[in-house]
Amino acid sequence: MRIKLSKTKKELVLLLFVFLIAAFLRTYKVRDLTTFSADQGRDALIIKKILVDYRFTLLGPKTSISDVHLGPIYYYLLLPFFWIFKLDPIAGSIMTIIFDLGTLLLIFYFVKSFINPQSAIFALFLYSISLQVIEFSRIALNPFITPFFSILALFSLTQIFIKEKSKFFIPLYLSLAVLIQLHYLNFPFIIVVTLASLVKYFFSKTDKKNFLLGIFLGILILTPFIVFELRHQFFNTQALFAYFKTSTPTFNLKYSIINFLNLTASYFALKGTLAIALTLLTTFLLTFIFFTANKKQKTIIKLLLAVILFEIFFASFIKENLASFYFICLQPGIFILIAIIINFLYKKMKIFGLTFFLILIITSIARLDYHRKNGYTMPEGWNMIGVQKASSIIAQDVETKNFNVAATLDGDTRATPYRYFLEAIYKKPPLDVIQYPEAEVLYVISRSQEKDVLANPVWEISSFNPKKLEKKWHLQNQIFLYKIKKLNIKDMDSREKGW
Repeated sequence: MRIKLSKTKKELVLLLFVFLIAAFLRTYKVRDLTTFSADQGRDALIIKKILVDYRFTLLGPKTSISDVHLGPIYYYLLLPFFWIFKLDPIAGSIMTIIFDLGTLLLIFYFVKSFINPQSAIFALFLYSISLQVIEFSRIALNPFITPFFSILALFSLTQIFIKEKSKFFIPLYLSLAVLIQLHYLNFPFIIVVTLASLVKYFFSKTDKKNFLLGIFLGILILTPFIVFELRHQFFNTQALFAYFKTSTPTFNLKYSIINFLNLTASYFALKGTLAIALTLLTTFLLTFIFFTANKKQKTIIKLLLAVILFEIFFASFIKENLASFYFICLQPGIFILIAIIINFLYKKMKIFGLTFFLILIITSIARLDYHRKNGYTMPEGWNMIGVQKASSIIAQDVETKNFNVAATLDGDTRATPYRYFLEAIYKKPPLDVIQYPEAEVLYVISRSQEKDVLANPVWEISSFNPKKLEKKWHLQNQIFLYKIKKLNIKDMDSREKGW
């Protein structure tokens, strides 16, 4: 007996199948491949202080712009995950993965609802296996949950514009209130979407109740940050104005465009000539599609292009070096536009559409690396497992409360992630980061040899004097843990006499 599935059921089966593949690709060996460095250690320590010490915060992570901080929404989103996982820092990566899988579903329903089902399937497959999306989805850091809220905002705005559903003002303004607290380069996205929503509200018959409720709830989400500003004489606002007042005006559109194109190419591991050729092809095709699309599709393309172009223009004024992930709020829009282009090619010239689609799929799959020995952006041969192993050895070995920890594997010489494990997991907190000279014992994680570790000029080690090497452990991949003990007067006298 053959079971016949309806079109809707076939779609659900396909969606479930791709969703499970996407979930597997993101969670497989996540402890080996995620990032747990200084930023993650800092955030985890703040979560521990909230959950265990009940020290709540009104501020979020510090930005790269002077002393300006973001709002605290990221920390409060992390709270339930850290509670469920009993302070295991893998909770941060699991949260990011869950938001990313939510992004996958929202992209699918967005494209299906406002473009066509075929484009939705292309978007579904492309997003689920994208190399860079998978890497980003494992990182517990505030920018990397941005795509979920940006596609939620786009989906809500389109529901308001095209389907006249005013109740979507509520998720729209809630998502925008979250986005402004995740990264400052979400600001141009927020401007475009907010202006579009206001135009719709003031120039058409829209339910005032949902509009005002959406604004109220958005402000409510921002309340902790607003309270901090009121209590501290608008500290962040003044810091922001001071930054713009003292910084030299700059405008580098070329650099901003290159960064955006690098991000787009990285989603499918494209490089060199192939990346340039496909970029030119997509630009040409998108222009052609825009002039031949129906009214609904034109509205979507206009919105996505407006967001992308304004984001690139705004980023041109940022004088600091831009990492490609600074444009991550554009991630859903990029995949939606690529899916539209592939579907257009597939309809006009099936072989070319399938070829374009398969090139993107194959280049992504070919570059997936689950044998890598380091977490994403972490030092060669190092990952969260190594951090926890080093912390566990320290916790078992240390016999005094008067100890500290340092690391020379990267720029985080004050060993923030190790401090988290020692304090939150093993209940053996080291001395503060300003107390290195006062410690009796110093543990150092390094790939250097003994004499080089002792002679290392970084303050965290050089301020710990006089000293001697007492113990050494091999952790993994030629990375070692050293136990260095401070010499007392008796030890120094014995050395001088040759005893």
